[in-house]
Amino acid sequence: MQIIDFSGGLNTKLSPNLISSNESVVCNNVDLSAGKIRPLKGLTPTVQTIPIGNDKFTRFKGNYLSGDLSTSFVEFNGALYKSSSSSGISKTTDGINFYELGLNAPTTKPSVSTSFSITFTFSDKAGTAVPEFTVGTYTYLIAYKTIAGSVKYKIQTYNYTGTAGIRLTISSMSNIEYVRLYRLYETKYRYVGESTGSTTIDDTVYDISAKASTTPYEQGLGTRNYVYTYYSSISGIESAPSPASDDLVVDINNVSITGIVPSSDASVDAINIYRIGGTLTSYYLVQAISKTSTSYTDIKSDLQVLDNDIMLETSNLIKPPSGLKFLTEYNSAIFGAVGSKLYFSNSGLVDNWLADNWIALPEDITGLGATQNGLLIFSRNKTWILVGTDLSTYSKYLLSGNQGCIAHNTIKYVENNLLWLSLDGICVSTGGNIEVLSYKKLGKLNLEPIVAEVYENQYYLFHTTGTLVVDFREGVRFYTLSLIARGAYYNYTFDKLYILQPNNIGMYEYNQGSNLTYNFKTGWIAEGGVTNYKAYKNIYIYSVGTGQVKLSLDDSLVSTVNLVSGLNDIKLPQSDTKGYFIALEFIGSNEIVEVNLVSEGRQNGR
Repeated sequence: MQIIDFSGGLNTKLSPNLISSNESVVCNNVDLSAGKIRPLKGLTPTVQTIPIGNDKFTRFKGNYLSGDLSTSFVEFNGALYKSSSSSGISKTTDGINFYELGLNAPTTKPSVSTSFSITFTFSDKAGTAVPEFTVGTYTYLIAYKTIAGSVKYKIQTYNYTGTAGIRLTISSMSNIEYVRLYRLYETKYRYVGESTGSTTIDDTVYDISAKASTTPYEQGLGTRNYVYTYYSSISGIESAPSPASDDLVVDINNVSITGIVPSSDASVDAINIYRIGGTLTSYYLVQAISKTSTSYTDIKSDLQVLDNDIMLETSNLIKPPSGLKFLTEYNSAIFGAVGSKLYFSNSGLVDNWLADNWIALPEDITGLGATQNGLLIFSRNKTWILVGTDLSTYSKYLLSGNQGCIAHNTIKYVENNLLWLSLDGICVSTGGNIEVLSYKKLGKLNLEPIVAEVYENQYYLFHTTGTLVVDFREGVRFYTLSLIARGAYYNYTFDKLYILQPNNIGMYEYNQGSNLTYNFKTGWIAEGGVTNYKAYKNIYIYSVGTGQVKLSLDDSLVSTVNLVSGLNDIKLPQSDTKGYFIALEFIGSNEIVEVNLVSEGRQNGR
């Protein structure tokens, strides 16, 4: 029997007599790409180092960044976002300086007041007598307009006892455009006089029946409210606003804002003040003030504020929860989880997180993974899919009630498939049905995972005792590596896989060193079936380089042969040439090109 193809990979689930001739029951450190048995290469050290304990690492803008295994990295729109189980989300645009995402909003509302006041006092005028004015009580309407455009009036009475008429004294003309005085005469308020600068108006003509009349009229600037936010120009992040101030009826553009509480966040370098009211139907920026300021006086008109044309856009924003894990980008939003809650940013504006942007799951979330059909959300035993574009359209559906994910770090996307490790083995889905991919060849798996990575269309699952690889280059094949890693990272810029080893700060390039020692063991080779008793005459093996083969007959080791480079003609010991099946185990760093087994079946039933 001739065997020239050894590329089928592992098959440990089936009985060894049922697996294909190109499959194996042991396939460790073997390069399957050429069809023959040949070793993979070892690791090559780089100049880069990664601290022990910082086993999750990546490269961004030429800088290597790392954290513990709970750390997540997501690149989006030229920035890198990072989170872990013990911190909030931080952001960098240069790979050097990180800034925590989001700012805590002010919790203290500002106090507001206006310093404007005006009083009017009537008195008996001194001077030439005015006989028409008789002693008695007179009623006046005083109308005034502020320079800000507010029109107000007051009605006052005066008990006149003089002889020369009545004088109105105005407390101040500051911020006043005009004051007009009207007296109630024959049931109507008729014009007496006005001032645009003087602080007095005299009423010395009793009969004003020919003067214009008026009715009480007011036109205010409206009621204003103020809020303030914290702003970091370094990160470009602005907090949600403070609680709104109490309502303030405004007559002039001179409002004192006090009680502003500075932020304790070192990244904050400004406080933004916004107002609403009057002609402003939304909150508009009034002024950015120093980060340490506790007060401000607003003298701007509505038109001056509108000239800024900057509206408050951070209402309802929150700082992303601390301990947010499993950062995953889906549909231009960033998702993460704390316990059984799924949190997410605004789509397209991933720096913005709203207080309402979360969805509750019935179980604690253990991982997240994006597919072309939706976001998969995992618990330890179940999987849901989330579809939609925002909170108003998101819907979740149960995909599997018995397959979940035991470690987020095992979730990887390869060949349009999402792969991860469940309690049963390596699962796969495109966002639809879930298949335990490894079960058909390997049966149920029981692994303690560390991390997974994808390289050259292969899924590498690094676990505590080695590495299991799913090879998608030609169908689906499995093999193992003796490599134990504490971390791994695929650099798409260089198209290289980098490895961190336990108790070693060095970073190593995968499959670039000297040849590894492989171990490859065939299934039961039983030409004619395992019930056909055979005599094995010759075993021909063509080897490139020197190595070793162990020959087992009927599952018992009968010979160990050192292979030479070239054709090896092997004969079994005279006492061990007959049996029902044979298995070959190759060990070395050589290459096995072909195996030819020459056997003779029993004759005449013997």
